[in-house]
Amino acid sequence: MKKRCTRGEQGVALVVAMCFIVVCGIILSALSARVMNQVRHVDQFASLKKCFYGIEFAVAQSLAELEAGRDGSIGLDGWETASPRQLVLPCFGDAGVAPVPIRSMPDVAYFALAREWSVDGLDNNGDGIVDGPEEGGLYSVYAFAQCKGQVRGIEMVLREDRRRGATTDTHIEGLAKRQVVRHLRRLSWRELAPPRVGRSQEGRANNETETSEASPLETD
Repeated sequence: MKKRCTRGEQGVALVVAMCFIVVCGIILSALSARVMNQVRHVDQFASLKKCFYGIEFAVAQSLAELEAGRDGSIGLDGWETASPRQLVLPCFGDAGVAPVPIRSMPDVAYFALAREWSVDGLDNNGDGIVDGPEEGGLYSVYAFAQCKGQVRGIEMVLREDRRRGATTDTHIEGLAKRQVVRHLRRLSWRELAPPRVGRSQEGRANNETETSEASPLETD
């Protein structure tokens, strides 16, 4: 003889089944959220790594420009600082900033700003003298790169090796041209907090986030 389930037993079975479904849904949701979080972290790490590739490109090009006797700025042909006597760093989205893309990594773009300590109107070495003689032959290169919303930047300090510097004479179509060739040596570097996009140059100058959040200088 078959045993018939009462309405009470059927209700209990339904409740148990519903509880089982809810618990399984919570577990699956938690697993899905964890997987998505890990994927996001992996993407952020990959973007961060690509940013540092862009920074390496920016530093290498800026160094080559400086050693050739030029200003060393990359991707800043139309950018001008609004505070010549304060350190104001450009950022992505500023007028005059034209980031340079990497051909092999089109989602990465970079730019660099170079400043010569002896003529930048700042007391870079902290001796109380602006553009003092001790700052001669020293340069700072500020390099930034962006990838998928991630922005990273560094400051690198360079010193001119005057023993290896040279002046070359080139002749192009009968015109003699004297060209100064510098040799720069890397002294130290540190990672910078990227300037905040959308803030005015005056706001950046009044709030020294570019230096106060930076890590200590590391010597190569």
